[in-house]
Amino acid sequence: MNNIETQSICQCNKPDCYFCWLRTREYTTTANTPMFETNSDDVHSFETPESVLIEICRILDMPPHLIKSDLRILKCTIPRQLYCYFARKLTNATYQEIGDVINRIHSTVLHSCKKIEKNLEIYDVQTVYYYRKLKMLIR
Repeated sequence: MNNIETQSICQCNKPDCYFCWLRTREYTTTANTPMFETNSDDVHSFETPESVLIEICRILDMPPHLIKSDLRILKCTIPRQLYCYFARKLTNATYQEIGDVINRIHSTVLHSCKKIEKNLEIYDVQTVYYYRKLKMLIR
């Protein structure tokens, strides 16, 4: 395994942890290749942030009012943050325009995008679950 890097998922950092070993064996990438990369040829293009919101709600089987709501439960916050992330990646909309759709300010949208990128780097299980589900179906 000279050229293989493993994505760290475990929080315990014990070398003999079976679950850590199992997960890292499952998700390996070659050196200098990100695990989650955006290939612009594969991605469906969206005109507006509203169209991204509608598609995300359809895929996750969740009404738009939950993403627009002030609820702070994980069932709402992760899809809301993913909406901000995908709306930024898939449209030419500004942070302010994306925030206007879900009644948030631009700094909240910026924070959401950074949070999703960070959670994908550290392999947060819930974030990656939603991300993969959306990534597969938005193509």
